[in-house]
Amino acid sequence: MEPLYLEIRLLRVPKMYKTDRCINLFGHKAHIGKDLRSIPKKIREMFPDLPLYGRICSKCRKEFNATKFDNTELQEMSESSEDDCNPPATKKICPSREEQLEQMLSALKAKYASLDKNDPLRLSILTLAPECWSIRQISTEFGCSEKMARRAKALRILAGVLAMPTSKPGKTLPEATAEKVKSFYEDDIYSRVMPHKNDSVTVMIEEVKEKVQKRLLLCDIKALHTEFKALNPKYPIGLTKFAELRPKSCILAGPKGTHSVCVCITHQNFKNMLDAINVQKITSDLDKPIKDFKDCFSFVTCKTAQATCYLRECQ
Repeated sequence: MEPLYLEIRLLRVPKMYKTDRCINLFGHKAHIGKDLRSIPKKIREMFPDLPLYGRICSKCRKEFNATKFDNTELQEMSESSEDDCNPPATKKICPSREEQLEQMLSALKAKYASLDKNDPLRLSILTLAPECWSIRQISTEFGCSEKMARRAKALRILAGVLAMPTSKPGKTLPEATAEKVKSFYEDDIYSRVMPHKNDSVTVMIEEVKEKVQKRLLLCDIKALHTEFKALNPKYPIGLTKFAELRPKSCILAGPKGTHSVCVCITHQNFKNMLDAINVQKITSDLDKPIKDFKDCFSFVTCKTAQATCYLRECQ
């Protein structure tokens, strides 16, 4: 029985009937793969025609990793496989030279039209026009004035294509005018020194920082500019530059602390004495009661009081 069992066993699993489940990447004869695994992504990318559910053995994997494939060979293999699957691509038709230049000219015209009227880049674009074009043709093609086309042709002759126009320097203000404006601001007639110790500002005087007492302007900038022009006709200056030359120490009324002022002792005491005696209550029985110091002036001055009345020069 034992020999019969062995014979049956050999017939049951004979070696000659074993099949190779590996994809046999390198085509070896009598190849039987072991330690089968799924095909790696790297191998599948290089050989896209491999079966989807195929498997590869450890021997083929090691041989693949040890082999250096030539990129040109792989490219030819991939191109050949793509040519079999995909139809040949249609070649893109390139426009003629004349059409390309026409597209370029249309783009320049569109860019010129999109820019602001005073943009210097518009003049620079006009310098790209062909030299054979006349001033009228440039004006017609780009929709600009003939004066601007003439400037573009002159700029091209002077500085070449895509040249930017140079801006003209403006008029400079004389130093004497600037000093006159500064002294005008610091005149006691038009500004007064602020009383507090902390009413100061740091300014640069001959590259040295110094603290200067603030001065409060007694009127607005526009009124000061009008007064300056009337008193100094030999020093012409605009309102913007006049306001720009205002010293840092001269401030306008409005910021915190500018409401505090110095008053005359004599006149302020006169007001305080009237308030202390309650003059309104004392004169309430009169035909014309006195409410404040202004009513007192009406008793001792003319009905239409002028400056001479307050200075005791009125007849």
